[in-house]
Amino acid sequence: MANANKAGFVPIKTKASIALKEKAEDTFKVTVFEPKKAALQKKRTAQSRPKLAAAPKKEDSEKPKSDEEDDEDDLDDIFSDLPRKKPKRKEDPTVFDMSKARREIMNFGFTGFDKESKHEASVRLAIKLGAKPPKNQYRNYRELLEEKKAAKEQDGDTAAKRRHGQMAYGAIQSYNKYQQRQREKQRNPTSIMKHYGIAKPRIGKK
Repeated sequence: MANANKAGFVPIKTKASIALKEKAEDTFKVTVFEPKKAALQKKRTAQSRPKLAAAPKKEDSEKPKSDEEDDEDDLDDIFSDLPRKKPKRKEDPTVFDMSKARREIMNFGFTGFDKESKHEASVRLAIKLGAKPPKNQYRNYRELLEEKKAAKEQDGDTAAKRRHGQMAYGAIQSYNKYQQRQREKQRNPTSIMKHYGIAKPRIGKK
């Protein structure tokens, strides 16, 4: 009797039970997380197979992604081993960027240079922005010693020439003064007495 009662029992359907059942069926969802590597492999295998379906319309390809697709992409990025892509920053066309304009002006100015001048200008700009200056080119130590020795000898020669020129200039000046004194003596032989005045003898006076 008990088994017969259990087998014949049918629950009574009410509005509340029907609404609860429909709500449970609607809200139940299953989310499957798939690594990005596996998704990429699936895409590659699908692309390698012959395409039987017709090509999608341009309108469908140009449609913007929905929020759900963006969320799925974010989840794939989180659970994948590949490096995450940085989100692209949207630029406001109404805002004027001074740094970007300055960089464009510099690049436009570099176009007028030749290859060597352009390289030098770019190096100077990089140093100005904080980069380390390039190291000097390697040279042999003996060559540097020879260059220093030659520069020292050249400096010594210039100093000797300078001293010789000063001595020659002093000799010329002294000779000119001597010639001037000789000419004055020839014009007025008694001109030497003008520096001493006239002598007044006091002979016979007490």
